Amino acid sequence: GELTPEEAERLKKLAARDTGALGANILIGFGIVVVAVGVAAIVPSPVTAIVLGALLFALGMAIALSGERNWAVLGQMSLVLGALALAGGIVAQWDSLYVAYAVVAGLAVSAALARSGLLASIAVLALASCIGAETDYTHARYALSIPEPAISVGVFSVLALALYVVSKRLPPDHERVAIIGSR
Repeated sequence: GELTPEEAERLKKLAARDTGALGANILIGFGIVVVAVGVAAIVPSPVTAIVLGALLFALGMAIALSGERNWAVLGQMSLVLGALALAGGIVAQWDSLYVAYAVVAGLAVSAALARSGLLASIAVLALASCIGAETDYTHARYALSIPEPAISVGVFSVLALALYVVSKRLPPDHERVAIIGSR
């Protein structure tokens, strides 16, 4: 097929508009990150992380649920950063395994609502932490510790199978999130 001059001009205009929206999303997103880091540096506490995380999470979820494509990048940035700050603040404030499992469930539900594969991955990694997986870093050396490997293999095998089976009954947007969680 050939591209007509009219069609080429139309595509150029669309590309320019999308590029501008992407640039605005990224600049605003970085601005939000800078302000959040600044506030957290001035008032470093779990409550600060919870409040900032809740605000960012709410902004990201609102954009994700609105379906507004022009602000999708900002929505995903806000959603993920907010979820990480909120989850970390909650776990730091209330150091309990039950709270940690509740945070995992909240991340999983949020991933499904927002159709976010990244949140689904974060939920799975948080679950690994709940069942004892740990990481460590010292100078030029990374370590991964899984004290109960049989439990970890069993939990993640069941989770992967369940998410895969469920994904076959979901609409495409949700199917993608379930598949990401299963992997």
